[in-house]
Amino acid sequence: MILKKLFVLLAIVLVLASCVGSVEKSSSEKTDYYTPQASLFDYQGIVDARAISHNKIEIDFIPAGDPTVFNHYLYVNEQTNPIEIKLETVPAVGSGIYRYVLEDLIINRAYNLKITATNLKTGAISTGEKIVENLRTFDNTTATFRGISKVTAVPGSASSSAIVKWNAALFEGAISAAPYDPVYYELIYISDNGGYANINNTTYSGDDRQILRVPASGSISITSHPTF
Repeated sequence: MILKKLFVLLAIVLVLASCVGSVEKSSSEKTDYYTPQASLFDYQGIVDARAISHNKIEIDFIPAGDPTVFNHYLYVNEQTNPIEIKLETVPAVGSGIYRYVLEDLIINRAYNLKITATNLKTGAISTGEKIVENLRTFDNTTATFRGISKVTAVPGSASSSAIVKWNAALFEGAISAAPYDPVYYELIYISDNGGYANINNTTYSGDDRQILRVPASGSISITSHPTF
């Protein structure tokens, strides 16, 4: 009987010792967690940017690639929540360049700009983006003008002529425009030879860049050899 009790006692001790040993082993184990770093790819983003009024900045940029694969984000100053740029809502202006207009800015205020991109399939994020610094809006209130609204070919002269239409400049606020404002609209056009990069280049000397100053009538017909 004594031996039987001793066997039971030893059995209990062994079980307990086994349990204690298991706890000690578990507490000594260490799990290392590894968070993979997102891959990077070089991306310039902004090609050029300019203030076009007291509250608007025009930004030219080249997308990182297929808009179904890449998202693009505009950072303004130190904001932590960037503006997502939807390529389907932004006009293409040629040579693979898209143009985004940043609105509702403050008069005579300096802005820093950067466009980044993210690959939706791989999770890769862009690096090395161009940063535009201290771009200042106009210090005087200007009219709201959207530029060209429509360009159509001239029936029978589609290869050499086009009709360009735009909406009139809109003046808002306490100060009204004088009856003669605007004095004229300026239409600039250039051939593929000069290209998009030279359309605003005042030093470009090629004769394929033309400037037309027209009255505020809202439309004009241009031909391959306009009369000034």
